[in-house]
Amino acid sequence: MHSIQKTDFGLRLVFSGTLSPDELKKWMKESEAMLKNMKKNFGVFIDMVELMVLDSNTVDALIEGQKLYHANGMGRSVVVFKSDVLQMQMTRIAKKSGIFHSERYIDVTKDTDWQKTALDWIISGIEPE
Repeated sequence: MHSIQKTDFGLRLVFSGTLSPDELKKWMKESEAMLKNMKKNFGVFIDMVELMVLDSNTVDALIEGQKLYHANGMGRSVVVFKSDVLQMQMTRIAKKSGIFHSERYIDVTKDTDWQKTALDWIISGIEPE
């Protein structure tokens, strides 16, 4: 499952459960419509706390989605998660899509104030510890 919500800083994405290539195609289509109205350097908060590890078909689709966001002016992004395996996967994906330099990762099991930490990065560029 996925959702996209416009916020004051940009967009908030939620991915949960098991994602299929079809689900990511829907996300890409919704994203294209949302991105048309975004100002440059918008932030993206990605909640992957309830997401399962992705298979190879969905990895490729997510790489293309990240490239789309980057090409349309995404500035800083943050991924919140609770799986070390998912963090490693998201790091590899971000490197392949070219957004690694502006994306940060926060483990919600290790940071009790993870929402503030995430927003501090997106809005003010304050590095998570």
